[in-house]
Amino acid sequence: MFYPTHATAYYIGVTRKRYTAVSCLGFRGKAERYSKNAYNNPFSDETALFMTSEGGMSRMNVAWGIQGAGGEIGRVFGELGSMNGNTFTAGKGLQTAFGGIGDGKATPLADHRPPLPPAVDAGGHGGSAGQITNEFIMSIIQEREPLVDIYEAIAMTAPGIVAHQSALKGGEQLKIPQFDPAGKG
Repeated sequence: MFYPTHATAYYIGVTRKRYTAVSCLGFRGKAERYSKNAYNNPFSDETALFMTSEGGMSRMNVAWGIQGAGGEIGRVFGELGSMNGNTFTAGKGLQTAFGGIGDGKATPLADHRPPLPPAVDAGGHGGSAGQITNEFIMSIIQEREPLVDIYEAIAMTAPGIVAHQSALKGGEQLKIPQFDPAGKG
């Protein structure tokens, strides 16, 4: 959970809301590759349950010790709809953010990302590395705040650090500090 932004960015990046508390458990895997690491992390796997600023919850897994599992996948399940990887399901009769009315059936999401400049590689993480790099550079050129500013970046990172502290304390629920200026987050 030291670096959970693959998971926390789904909620924070879309809602611009925050995680407020977390309880996390760690698993001490026996795989030799995890017994000694540069971070002195005793866990190969951690599962966290986060509380959200609007009263919801979010579960995240970081599992490096599981055989056969790999990669990142985003799954968001809510009362009005859900997203599973690149598939969106809107409840029947609901207006969707993608246009149209939900029919309760899964629909593949179109890729709405802008094209990258010719010399910029899409990079890893499903091509998001190139997109976030290009967005940051463009924010400098256009003299504006980037989509992921310092407050969004901290909001995506701090929950994982606190979650790991919770795992080290046997799953104790801990508050996640908020770093936003007044009126943001």
